[in-house]
Amino acid sequence: MHYRICERGMGNTARLLARLCQRGYSTERAQIGSLSSQWTASKGLAESSTGSDGSSSQVVKVAGWISRPRRAGASLAFATLRDSSGVVQIVSDTSSNSTENLDTFLGLSPESVVEIEGTLAERVKPANAMNATTADTNDDIEVRMHSMKLINRADPLPFETNLKALHPDNPSRPNDETMLKYRYIEMRQQWLSSNLKTRSKAAFTIRSLLHEEGFTEVETPCLFKSTPEGAREFLVPTRQKGFFFALPQSPQQFKQVLMAGGVEKYYQFARCFRDESVGSDRQQEFTQVDMELSFVKQRDIMSLIERMLCRVWKDILGTEIKAPFKVLTYNQAMSTYGSDKPDTRHAFTIQNVSRFFTPKTPDHPSKPFFEAMVIRQSASTWSNKQISTVLNSVLQESFPYYGGTVEARNLIARKVTAETISTGFGAKFAESDFNIDFDGLSKELNVQIGDVVFWNRRDPGYFGGHTIMGRTRLTAAKALADAKLVEMDPKRWDFLWVVDFPLFTPVAARVGAGQTQDANIDNSRTAILESTHHPFTAPMEQDAHLLYTHPEQCRAQHYDIVLNGQEIGGGSIRAHDPKMQRYILSEILKLSDLKVESDFGHLLDALRFGCPAHGGIALGFDRLVAIVCGASSIREVIAFPKLKGGDLFAGSPTRVNEAALKEYHITVV
Repeated sequence: MHYRICERGMGNTARLLARLCQRGYSTERAQIGSLSSQWTASKGLAESSTGSDGSSSQVVKVAGWISRPRRAGASLAFATLRDSSGVVQIVSDTSSNSTENLDTFLGLSPESVVEIEGTLAERVKPANAMNATTADTNDDIEVRMHSMKLINRADPLPFETNLKALHPDNPSRPNDETMLKYRYIEMRQQWLSSNLKTRSKAAFTIRSLLHEEGFTEVETPCLFKSTPEGAREFLVPTRQKGFFFALPQSPQQFKQVLMAGGVEKYYQFARCFRDESVGSDRQQEFTQVDMELSFVKQRDIMSLIERMLCRVWKDILGTEIKAPFKVLTYNQAMSTYGSDKPDTRHAFTIQNVSRFFTPKTPDHPSKPFFEAMVIRQSASTWSNKQISTVLNSVLQESFPYYGGTVEARNLIARKVTAETISTGFGAKFAESDFNIDFDGLSKELNVQIGDVVFWNRRDPGYFGGHTIMGRTRLTAAKALADAKLVEMDPKRWDFLWVVDFPLFTPVAARVGAGQTQDANIDNSRTAILESTHHPFTAPMEQDAHLLYTHPEQCRAQHYDIVLNGQEIGGGSIRAHDPKMQRYILSEILKLSDLKVESDFGHLLDALRFGCPAHGGIALGFDRLVAIVCGASSIREVIAFPKLKGGDLFAGSPTRVNEAALKEYHITVV
């Protein structure tokens, strides 16, 4: 209900305030981020009472964290005030405040919480005015203070909070340990506050789409049982001696059982836990958008994810993404890019040139792969030292599927010059053992003077997530970008799917080994294959018969979604046939009957008693939001991330007292 306010007897300021109140304006606390729009809306209304100094009579009340006030003359002081919505400059002068109030304002400690009432005005920027503590969202206006209420004075801070002090390139910037210990101070900065809001908006967008498509959000337990899923688990002791829960690495088994329970379309923002090293894109506890559907095919799930990602990019970045996305098979990705999550923004690709290398002796013991990668017209701008740095970086890595470490003689690079173009441009590195078709190589690679050619000789096949040349490709691309020799469009979004993964991968220690290291091991019960992803993935229908004869040749109904070289999600159609699932666990992965029953008996029962065909996918939500925000680490989009395996804010993990250990039957040794 609106009430008419009598303006008789009011001054100009009071009359203006009355009109503003009738039009929805108020002197209740305003969000700083909304001040510019208020200023624009009220400017015309206030023209009759605008003074020569550009001020109006619109009174506002704002509250937040104050920066260190600075004097600009005998009667003037400036500071910036920040709340969750933005930043505005506060001006205190003796024309609207007493000298005592000005001194009180100047005495404020940075990050103190204050409430300020004043009038909006066009911003004054004297030469000695201070820099804002964050990006200024109200660059055209300021608040000229009438009164101030100190809500909470801040003690001296552990670090400065202005932009210069917190800039990543500042050598005196606080280290990560300090920043995370006082995370709540950093959280006030606009960049981190904005990231958390973007995370919230992305979650809302995803939830909205899934509810539109008939999904049901179901929470699954966080206290589960220990299962062999690859990474180390967090165990939770119980008061029952010798019995432990485990925190789930994913809700994989629960969501499959939900399909048996008739929850046809399930999702949740699942908390997952893995006891592994913390990195820029890895946390011990993380969030994934977890989904499972009944009566679906692979393409159905891929189309759902494409709709979801297109909606997120449109709602948050205002960017239209074209679907369907590009699809590569695992073999295409590995042979062309040397990675199962290729970054296709880099133009250079890998070529298998093995056919141009013929062993000099018919009984040559190995049939290696020869791969080449040409980086066009980079020889003149890329120094030999920079190229050597790329090679040395790759030589430090381990490649268990390709013989372990790389010998320097098997990974080389050559600049193509007028001299080397006629002598094999580096291909002679294998001349002692192989006859080389130099003419065929030259035509195949189409090398030109000014190119740089990388060569690799390795064990044959495609296994794991990357090849030696694949790592070389990524390392070279990063080196070129760091040296400003190539430009990467930050607004280019190369979404793609990788499909047709091998269902099983040779156990890494056995690739090329030919036998186990321990002669006493019963090879009939020792696994020589392991699940490429997890043991619940179904083989492709046309390969199902190979499961019982040549399982290493089976392709999986698995699909990974990749963006700019980062895997942001993966899923599969599941093995819903209980006999097939038991065969995989027992006969291929060589789990004992006791192990199958203890770890997976509940799931096999759910499959036995009527379970529909089903499949699902999980998106790494932290990584997805980091990409949207342009963050270099997922820590930048998590409110309280871990560092070095601990929570520096709370100081956890901690020791517990002897009484608690005794109650849980634990002895520290």
